[in-house]
Amino acid sequence: MMDHATRCPVCQGLDVVDFFHLPRLPIHVGMVYDSAALARDAPLGQVTLAHCDGCGFVFNRAFEPAKLVFTPGYEVQLVHSPVFASFLTGLAARLVNRYQLQGKDLIDIGCGAGHFLRMLCEAGGNRGVGIDPTLACEGPVALSSGQMRLLRGLFGDSDKADSQYDFATCQSVLEDVPNPVAFLAQVRRVLEARGGHAYLEVFNAFRAFEAGEVWSLTYEQCNYYSLASFGAAIRRAGFRIDDAGVCYGDGQYLYVEATPALANCEPASRHPRSPAIARFAEIHAQRLSLWNQRIASYRAAGVKAAVWGTGGKGVCFLNTVGAEDVFAWAVDINPQRQGRHLPGSGQRIVGPAELAQLRPDVIVITNPLYENEIRQAVSELHLNGEFVTI
Repeated sequence: MMDHATRCPVCQGLDVVDFFHLPRLPIHVGMVYDSAALARDAPLGQVTLAHCDGCGFVFNRAFEPAKLVFTPGYEVQLVHSPVFASFLTGLAARLVNRYQLQGKDLIDIGCGAGHFLRMLCEAGGNRGVGIDPTLACEGPVALSSGQMRLLRGLFGDSDKADSQYDFATCQSVLEDVPNPVAFLAQVRRVLEARGGHAYLEVFNAFRAFEAGEVWSLTYEQCNYYSLASFGAAIRRAGFRIDDAGVCYGDGQYLYVEATPALANCEPASRHPRSPAIARFAEIHAQRLSLWNQRIASYRAAGVKAAVWGTGGKGVCFLNTVGAEDVFAWAVDINPQRQGRHLPGSGQRIVGPAELAQLRPDVIVITNPLYENEIRQAVSELHLNGEFVTI
């Protein structure tokens, strides 16, 4: 058994208590493979969730940062979803209007393929720099308005963050950073000379805990934030919080808008474990038992099922329940994932058009936020399978 981290990454406190353990999950959700054999040999890691009773932060104490290496080929874009694309469009318009982002210098940390940065640059004629280690190519990007440049690498690299900016965005990155306060302090330093602002967004883990969404765990996400613990990390890094809340669908994400300020250490306070945290292992065991029973009935009846959604929830679910003979296919609308195989469990990823030929008996939806668009797509394919949500 590996040594566990003993201090909370946010407050450095020692009052941390383990509450859940998974012995194996794929290291990378976004890596897909050319064959089932390669996928089943994907590197694995352990998850041991711990709660800090000092600041309320939840983190994976078994996380080994050296295992998590992001490279080109990592692919988790959601922009092919109409629901997500609409969210990004509205968010970009709101930020450009609120912070008067016209002719400004922007940085997008963990920019993916640069879709959101493009929206911000074109909406305000801004000059944008996007940084991400998974970029397939780097350099200038042609825009209808403004300027944009992509850099392959990590924000922590000295040559990637040596300028000052008017605005910084960082979405779905801080979940993966072992030392989030130090990372946020570096974000503050590239903004403070100009009095810039930051938009910071993470997965709303405590909503998932409270809703009993037991499949919302990934190895690469070593941090699980509540709004309180997210705010605590940001203030400890020397930011003043200007706005904070939940966004996207039923509150799947947390966001904070912040401005550099004097270093402000969060005052000590107790954050006892919530009932949802205390019962998470029990709820997980119950859900797993129910799915094992359902899988047994599917197997007895010769049912073939397709799991729609190959992000973190789909990877966690399929690697936990197994049953590759029942869950024959995984479905994703992202063409860059289609034709490849899921890490760990090995299912081949198909697009909706191919699913029409395969005709599964059951379609398992991994995220109810996308249920309406999935049902619409299935209807257009003239499929009549049963729908089940994990």
